[in-house]
Amino acid sequence: MRIFIRLSFLICIVFFSSAVTKAQTEVNIQAVMKDNGLPASYIYINIYSLHPETKKGSTLTDDNGNAKVLIDSFPVIVEAVGVGYEMERVTLSSAPQKTLQIKVSQNSSSLNEVVVTGVLNPVKPMDAFSNYKVITSAAMQAMGAVNVQDAIGYQLNTVTSNDGILGAQIRMQGMDGNKVKILMDGVPINGRENGNIDLGQLNTYNLERIEIIQGPMSVMYGTDALGGVINLISKNPKRKQFGISGEAYTETVGKYNFNATATKSFGNHHFALGGGRNYFSGYGTLKDDTASYGPHRTSVFKPKEQYLGNFSYSFNPSEKFNLRFASDFLKEKITNRGIANINSDYASGIDDYYRTMRSVNRLTINGKFKDGGSYQLINGYTLYHRTKNTYVKDLVSLNEALSSLQGMQDTTTFNEFNFRGMYENKFLKKFNYTIGYDIDMQKGNGDKIPGAYKIINDYAAFVNISYALIKDKLDVQGGLRAPYNTVYKAPVIPSFNLLYKCTPSVRVRASYAKGFRAPGLKELYLDFIDINHKIFGNPNLKAEIGDHIQGSVSWMVFEKESNYAQVLLTGYYNNVHNQIALAQRYPLSQSADSSQYYDYTNILQMRNTITTLELEGQYSNFHYKFGYSYTYTFGQDAQYKGFDAHEITTTLQYYWKWSKLNFSVFNRLNGARPFLQSNIDGSSTYTGRQPLYDMMDLSVSRKFWKQNLQITAGVKNIGDVVGFSSGAVSTSAHAPDANVSFMPRSFFTSLRFNFN
Repeated sequence: MRIFIRLSFLICIVFFSSAVTKAQTEVNIQAVMKDNGLPASYIYINIYSLHPETKKGSTLTDDNGNAKVLIDSFPVIVEAVGVGYEMERVTLSSAPQKTLQIKVSQNSSSLNEVVVTGVLNPVKPMDAFSNYKVITSAAMQAMGAVNVQDAIGYQLNTVTSNDGILGAQIRMQGMDGNKVKILMDGVPINGRENGNIDLGQLNTYNLERIEIIQGPMSVMYGTDALGGVINLISKNPKRKQFGISGEAYTETVGKYNFNATATKSFGNHHFALGGGRNYFSGYGTLKDDTASYGPHRTSVFKPKEQYLGNFSYSFNPSEKFNLRFASDFLKEKITNRGIANINSDYASGIDDYYRTMRSVNRLTINGKFKDGGSYQLINGYTLYHRTKNTYVKDLVSLNEALSSLQGMQDTTTFNEFNFRGMYENKFLKKFNYTIGYDIDMQKGNGDKIPGAYKIINDYAAFVNISYALIKDKLDVQGGLRAPYNTVYKAPVIPSFNLLYKCTPSVRVRASYAKGFRAPGLKELYLDFIDINHKIFGNPNLKAEIGDHIQGSVSWMVFEKESNYAQVLLTGYYNNVHNQIALAQRYPLSQSADSSQYYDYTNILQMRNTITTLELEGQYSNFHYKFGYSYTYTFGQDAQYKGFDAHEITTTLQYYWKWSKLNFSVFNRLNGARPFLQSNIDGSSTYTGRQPLYDMMDLSVSRKFWKQNLQITAGVKNIGDVVGFSSGAVSTSAHAPDANVSFMPRSFFTSLRFNFN
């Protein structure tokens, strides 16, 4: 009898369990990113009942964004949430017949991003040997960033400025832009004016993200990477259907932009074609007391018109092979209207037109071998063509005629080919190694280059070897670059990196790197002479050599689903010898105006230390990022004394769930610092002082129509900081009064659409 009772009881339990199991429904869920259709890996899928809203289960998506959940009753709320993504919720009234796809959007957090700059296989910033800063496309949209200058304006140790003719320039870690390598998908961008790539010519609409490494990357990227690397990662759509996206942007200072892209896939073949137009009417007139005819003609910020185009093709037959070709095109016109010349007989003005054509083309192949090895081939061709035409304009008849004065007409062309390959594998099951080659060939053509053209080629082989001294705890990496430059005798460049994982949430990094930068074609040979400037190349320049030490500690205070808090403390030491700068020189004639004569020269030495403290995190719908930087630049002698400078940056973002509005605030406080003048003898002197100033932007955005439409509106330069005078003597051929000017307070609106 007891046996019968026990057996009956066991049968009941089995029957009940089977009934419960049978009542549960298995639902397949895939999370994909809204803008490109790629899988959203390792984000939480939470299941909630409706009334009351109670959490019933949770799981993580895999590498392909897939997850399986068991649901015992409907309706339910399916929630996708994770660090770096905006929360998405879908209500299911019944079991779906096929896989439920949830489209998620990235937010400004970069914690879940993987980086590709300087590495063959993508890694998360937390596991990389170098400190990376990642600016996501969501962050760029919130800023109303039209170009790269707008996007990086709130990064610590990164200062941008504007020149009416040469465009947007950058200083990183106290070093000029000629020491910062600008890449697009790993291919160097050429066409430096006064040592800088014009960041205003680099549009952000087609960018997936921007990766920034502060500190030398000379082993991986060679010359120009002495101060750091900025890599622009373009969008690479992989949709299986037709899609079209676009953005219309307007700003009250006279900016009107429109960009659009169409994507289409045929099996493993993916195509994208896009284009746009950016227009700026110019802003701010220079004072002209002598002009009596009509309005003032000369603008502080010159009128500019840009036409943009991009094309992308990718072929992905398997996870072990990927091919991509991408091309970006820019055509720009800058109008510089001169001061009116009025007398009783005529009224005329001298107008300059600067036309630029830039093309960046790259072919990238990634693959894996059966033995576990990986390879990458990056082949690039970049073209930079710039013309300057000066006209004498009759302000009555409006007829124009080319000026016949010396230096009024100019054409310059720079071609650059870059071939780069890397192979990564293991040996002895303990050592990871990466070997590669880097070939860079530059050719400059122009009437102002002696002999009409010059060529500089750079060939290099490099290797990085890493080893786990303590498994899962301490990794070390050593690197060497052996370059050959056709103009300079380049030294072997070493680097050393250490990564110590104290705990799962604490990382310690330390590195030493040698930096090397050979002078560019313009610094060596280009003579730029017009009515206002006389700038000469210097073929006797020495190459820049640097020693750089960096250390950092990062601590993930906590991390749970989409909530986290991270602290990062970093210290830098930079010591650069033979730094190249533009300086005044004495004219050949005693009667000539010496203030107009410049050439490139070697400053004896530049040394500084930088300490930064950053806090970034997210709690519920609130994302925050605070940064503080202290820089001390050492003096060389009693005349060139040392000085310090402070920076504070703040980013605050809040998602108001009830109204579905995203609020963003960006603030940068720049401490007072001196202006330094580079002298021809290699010394530097104080010539003025930049006062403290504060910049702040604010924006609000909302998505409509199943997230296919996004409207963003905001205010830039809320405090209306329009500029100041440093009281300095001229420090640049293109900034004769050493004044600093900013755009005034402005209001912007952008409309983004994305349809499949």
